[in-house]
Amino acid sequence: MRKALRILALSAGLLTPLLLTSPAQANHEWPWNDIVTVEHNNGTKVSKPSLAGMKCEFGESATVCFKPGGDVWSARDEQKDYRSVIAIWEDYNSNGTIYRQGICRNPHGYYTWARCNKNYHENT
Repeated sequence: MRKALRILALSAGLLTPLLLTSPAQANHEWPWNDIVTVEHNNGTKVSKPSLAGMKCEFGESATVCFKPGGDVWSARDEQKDYRSVIAIWEDYNSNGTIYRQGICRNPHGYYTWARCNKNYHENT
């Protein structure tokens, strides 16, 4: 089974998705699903991670990467605009129902990296 995740990178206050699984999703406010609680995490400040094996989206104001082998999110603030960068994620059970969703925020400022380790269930 594959892990289904939707990835968005946002500067707080601006809804500028870097990657959506469907164009129709751009017309909806997140969270798209109110069934599960939204997890809010401030990421731990880290040096630049190795991007090998990571799925990344690069934007003008943010870079967000996901490492499937460790369920780790990394978010980098690319713009000195006094806004935080966040990664919005959702994870689904193998039957397609959502069981977790959340935000990984980088509150550490311009040109910094933050990491959130989410430890998702395997084979979901």
